[in-house]
Amino acid sequence: PRAGVLFPGAARRGRWLLAAVGLHCAAALVLLQSRAAWAGLALALLLTLWRLWPHVPSLRPAAKAGLAGGLLLLAAAMALVVGLTGEKPGGILWRTQVDLRGEHIMGRRLVWMTAAEMLRERPALGTGLGGFNFGYIPHQGAALRGVPIDRYLPIGEVVTWAHNEYLQEFLETGPAGFVLLLSLLAGAAATGFRRANGDPAAWWLATALSVMGALALVDSPLHRPSEAVLAFCLMGLLARSGGKQAGRATVSSRGIAASCAALFALAAALAVMHWMSLRLLNAAYTAPERASPATLTRLFERSLGLSLRPGQVQASWGAQLCKNGEMERGISMIEEGLGTYRDAVIYEYLGRVCAESGDLDRAATAYQSALDSGLNYAQNAAALSRVEFMQGKSESALARLNEARAVFPRNTDIALALAEYFYATGDFSRCLEALAPVAKRGDPEIARLSTAAQEALKRASSEDAGRGQIAPAP
Repeated sequence: PRAGVLFPGAARRGRWLLAAVGLHCAAALVLLQSRAAWAGLALALLLTLWRLWPHVPSLRPAAKAGLAGGLLLLAAAMALVVGLTGEKPGGILWRTQVDLRGEHIMGRRLVWMTAAEMLRERPALGTGLGGFNFGYIPHQGAALRGVPIDRYLPIGEVVTWAHNEYLQEFLETGPAGFVLLLSLLAGAAATGFRRANGDPAAWWLATALSVMGALALVDSPLHRPSEAVLAFCLMGLLARSGGKQAGRATVSSRGIAASCAALFALAAALAVMHWMSLRLLNAAYTAPERASPATLTRLFERSLGLSLRPGQVQASWGAQLCKNGEMERGISMIEEGLGTYRDAVIYEYLGRVCAESGDLDRAATAYQSALDSGLNYAQNAAALSRVEFMQGKSESALARLNEARAVFPRNTDIALALAEYFYATGDFSRCLEALAPVAKRGDPEIARLSTAAQEALKRASSEDAGRGQIAPAP
């Protein structure tokens, strides 16, 4: 039905906006190519038709029956295709079921385990807005500390949201924020259901908001601007439905326009600042080698002043300082950047430069943080084992490499690190065994180490043979 049927109180000149929203949603469904999305659309249309059936007198009974039959046929076809072909239905609910029941600990189960670790630290006050994203990497490491790595790798995901709005709100703002969010959603939906008899659109709006509230249990719709705007529009329409304020504007159109203009101007200004900061950062990266340190410093300072992610710029600046030989200052700058921006790649780089400068303790700490992220696990496990070996923790290094090799039997980094360990301890046969799965890959480092181990074995055999010979008679 057209938008005016769903919202009979809407001004005639505003109905084009509702129609545009409907066309936008239809285009999104087509582009998604998701069976679950189409099944959800069929269900939504059925509910809408059921509630609006008495309010569409212009449709003939035959047209009504045809419309209802078409919708039922669409829903049945979707169920039949999924049932007969064994195709995955797709969608958030199916993915959540896979995450929770799958053999590997990943996806939502891993995210929620990590969130539980964070909740133990500050259950009353919360971590503050953005605290989930900032504290995720180290707490994920704590959550997986006692879990075999073959149960949670490969993760391969960068986690930003908790995939549960109520959990993330509780985690970041404490019980007060959680109660506020719940009261906003539940209060607006309850208002709509109470007024459903006098206003049929109120039931439809309350149902849509309730479905979004249920979706928030397994996803993060309120952290995506388009869906958050939809949720607050639904709450606003429900507040206006029924009662003394129905059909009467309480805020002038000029006031609304001014508020929207201010918000758009702020968003545009922040976007321009971010774009300029990235341009300056890229200019510092791509500056020619003959560029003076003063020029690079000026570029990084200007980028830092405009950046919405100052920690990222500080880490990049520190990396450039390390490249120019200012190791101590560069390492300090990187660590300062990690105070506001935690990223696995930054931890990896910090571990490498600390190891090169001989600060093995800081290198081990940085590589452990990179390892906790789950990204590039094999490379970071190999790097950390090398640092541990240099620290004299040979047993820990060997145990870490053997555990990683069980999960990544043909990984070049693990094989090389293990072969280097055996070569350093004089076990040349096991060195060659460790290189065997990757020996044909043409890596020059593998070839060099393999040749050195073979020559060492030959020398050892010659020495053993020499010691075992009987001296000839004079």
